[in-house]
Amino acid sequence: MLTRHDGLGDALLITYFVESLAKGTPTRGASASGTTTGELRDYLSAFLPSHMVPSAYVKLETFPLTPNGKLDRKALESIGNALYVHAEYEEPQGELEGTIADIWSGLLPQRRIGRADDFFALGGHSLLVLRAVNQLKKAGMNISVAEMFKYTTVETLAAHVARAAEQSTEHTAICIREGTLPPLFLAHDGSGSLIYAHVLAQQLTESDCAIYGLAALPLGDVQLSTVEAMASRMIAMIRKVQDSGPYRLAGWSFGGLLAYEVARQMLDEHLRVEYVGLIDTVYAFQAPQHLRVSRDEKAHLLETMQTEALGNAELEQAYAELRSQSDDWDFGTLMQRCLSIKRELLPAHLADLPETEVEMFVHRQIALHSAMVEYDAPPIGAAVNLFVADETQLIPRFARFRGWNQVLHEEKIIATRVPGNHYSMLKLPNLKILCAALAQSMRAHRNESLN
Repeated sequence: MLTRHDGLGDALLITYFVESLAKGTPTRGASASGTTTGELRDYLSAFLPSHMVPSAYVKLETFPLTPNGKLDRKALESIGNALYVHAEYEEPQGELEGTIADIWSGLLPQRRIGRADDFFALGGHSLLVLRAVNQLKKAGMNISVAEMFKYTTVETLAAHVARAAEQSTEHTAICIREGTLPPLFLAHDGSGSLIYAHVLAQQLTESDCAIYGLAALPLGDVQLSTVEAMASRMIAMIRKVQDSGPYRLAGWSFGGLLAYEVARQMLDEHLRVEYVGLIDTVYAFQAPQHLRVSRDEKAHLLETMQTEALGNAELEQAYAELRSQSDDWDFGTLMQRCLSIKRELLPAHLADLPETEVEMFVHRQIALHSAMVEYDAPPIGAAVNLFVADETQLIPRFARFRGWNQVLHEEKIIATRVPGNHYSMLKLPNLKILCAALAQSMRAHRNESLN
């Protein structure tokens, strides 16, 4: 494995491998026989953290050697560079494909994007997905994150855009993957995102359930102000997919709060709920002040920048400089100064958005957080399955049961500890352990419901 830097300044990991059945010149993608790069990527993902999983794969007949019989690294580097020059190229067809290819070429290491090229095979990852979605929307394509994960080549994404141009999915559950077992519905997180649901779906291999995402209201729409109203909207979305129970519901972080309230309302309507999963979800009603966020858009954006800067001395210094000058600025000025002083202070999914959309995003995030701390959860008759991140440091009130023992008797809370903190629990190798525990938990509840 070698590292080289792409034109964007990011490190690109390239893996070179030899397979006895491989024939011909180095290829990207599937060979006529033997291992595909997708299979190799899946295999390495089981052992390596996500940032160490290679972005590109080069299959060789033999490794190049120096006259002394050692690995010729310079020869490998030249092969790696040639990978992007000599790979089979099929020109994008039509305006849609051309626009998508142009946008991808500005984000991915490979500058020449063909219609059959796969976003993720070329080094795409979840943060680049968000940037791609933002830029595609600027170009007039109403693409969601879910669709980027589903339609991964220029050709398939363009075809989907053409088919769905007049359709709206804002009040429809999003099919993340199909399966033979009843669906698991995953509610969006506290930023309104479903990225975590796609991450879970990729690793939840021990259960063949379909997985659907319950998305937030679009930016710019009037936002709902209570968890109860959000859950009511989601029930309508769920019942378009599955008209009757048993229902299976879960969510990470704020998504778990939504899943719980969906379950409560369903049970009140005498609908059968088989499973409720809360993935490191804190019950934060009347939470201490340090767990609350500002309701002012500018102050909230500053808090977001401060969080991005934590642990990075250069960003912390840039944030301190920005914060010291910001008292007399409005939201737009703060955005402009941030982009000119230190763009990295903004999360990647906000950095490419126009100012008005960033303000709408922040407004929605404030609405979701306010709903969270004001949600006074009633008890429900069903058990809940709580997955607790081992390394998340919280005050004693929230440490063991994340505050849910204020709502439910402890025997109704099935707590499972998993490695990682609130965020790293969703990254390999911790993610595999979480998904195995989630699959086992759902299996146990399904067996109980069948007996």
